[in-house]
Order: sequence, then structure tokens, then C-alpha cells
Amino acid sequence: MTRALVTACNLKFAEGARGMLTSARRFHPDVVRYCIAPAADVDGVRAALGDLATVVTAPRLVAGVPDEMLMQLYVVRLFLPTFPEEVVAWVDCDVAFRGPAGALWDVPPGRVNVVRDAVYNLGRMVAPDVWPAYAALFRVAPTDPGFNAGVFALRRADWPDLIDRYERAVVAGRFPYYLLGFDQALINGLLLPHANWLPRAFNAHALFELGTASDDRVLHYTDSPKPWMPGYRRHWPGYAEWAEFAEECGPLRAKLLKLYYNANYPRRTGYKLARKVLTVLGLWKHRLGVADMEK
Repeated sequence: MTRALVTACNLKFAEGARGMLTSARRFHPDVVRYCIAPAADVDGVRAALGDLATVVTAPRLVAGVPDEMLMQLYVVRLFLPTFPEEVVAWVDCDVAFRGPAGALWDVPPGRVNVVRDAVYNLGRMVAPDVWPAYAALFRVAPTDPGFNAGVFALRRADWPDLIDRYERAVVAGRFPYYLLGFDQALINGLLLPHANWLPRAFNAHALFELGTASDDRVLHYTDSPKPWMPGYRRHWPGYAEWAEFAEECGPLRAKLLKLYYNANYPRRTGYKLARKVLTVLGLWKHRLGVADMEK
């Protein structure tokens, strides 16, 4: 079956998208690549990505989603079924492929390939005052598992009306407001009954909490700053992999970075412990998907 990868970015996140697409091309050169960009940034994103992807704009605005804080850019993943390839994967621009991930596109008929969210269940994806309407609409419990919507894949023919289903859900839910990041919760509500669960290796996120594993194929940098941004330390989880596969730094530098990472094990462990304490105290907020894209 023909396969495609779709991502999105504005001009400020074009460097991240370039890295992700570089790593995707390395392991899956046969997969067609697209990037959806805001109309105002199309020319700049095209210049930044070159031949790594075909840059397009969203076909239209999504009804019921505020056109502010880039909320419309978050929901362009709903347009996956509009691309011509038979199987289409959505991949956030803050991702790096570190190995072949062909199983991501091996979607059974009528299903959606997803990876369980390592940090948030459904109850934590939805604000408390919105939860009653959400639970009534999708008939779910707050402890039900959800998937991280930064990486998933579907068959185009199975979801020709995905965007319409989403818009109907926004109306039917009569939610008191539409909050930033609500797209992930709504996508979960729509697609969870059809979930085909893949192992964490295909969307290894929460890297600070869980680290990386040798068999991880797809690393998802859900925190901020991102690896390509100033402030992401070279001894932090996943930096060596980002440099090797997304920036193509070369085998020698990649080995040196991994040595540096291992040499900083005590420092890394102390940072991880301090972060957990701050998270428990509510002083550290974990961010998901392409959050901070507006910055």
C-alpha cells in the first residue's frame, strides 16, 4: 500500500520539522512526506525544508476551533484522509526517527495505530469543568488510558469523514469552552474505539521521566525546550540521537556525544530526581505534542 507521513509547523518550528523529516527520509525514503504550514509561513517553511517534504496549507478552517494561539494548526492532523496515499501517518515535528518504523504504517483495516500516553490518562487530558460533557459524549472514565496523538497512523479509506466527525463532536459535546490542547482529547474520544496499540518504541515520549530504550524507533520530544533549541543540554535524554539522526552530525560526533551523555550519568540522574519532585509539588508542568509551537 502507498504510504505517507504528514507533519505540521510554523516558521519558528521549521528547524524541528527539518530534523524530523531528515531522520524519516533516512529510514523510510520510500514514504511520501508532507508538511502543513500556515498560509503566512508557507514560503519560509518551503525554503527551510527544501526537498524534504511537499509543503501545503490546510484545506480550510476547522469549525468550532478558535483561530487563535495556533489552535487551528494543532488540528490539521484531522486532514490526514485528504492525502492521496492509502496509509497516512501523522508525526509531530518534535520527533526523531532513530530506526526503521515500518510497523507504524501496518494499519489493520478499520483500525488506527496508536501508542499509549505514558503520562496522561483521559482524565488528565481534559480540564475538570469540561470532563462531564466529554465523558457523557464518549462514554469514558477518567482512568481510561489514552494515546499520545503526536504519532498515529490510519488508512485513508476508513476515515473519509474524520474532520466532519470532529466538528460534530465539538457541537454535540456542548463544551463550556475549547481549551488549548483539547484536540488531543477529542481525537482520543473519536479514535480510541478503533485503537490498534503499538509498543512505546513507536512513540517514545516522556523522555525525562522514562528515558530511552535501545529498541526505540521513534523519539518524541514532548518537553520544552526542544533538542534544536538553545538550552537543551547535551547530557539530557535523546540529545545524542537527535544530533545523529535529525542533524546528521556524523558517526564520530555521535559517538562523542554518547560518551558525554554516559559520563554525565550522575548529573542526569540528579536532574531527573529533582524534576520528579517538582512535578509532584506541581511546580513543573509537562507539555505534550507540539505544545509551545506558538512561542
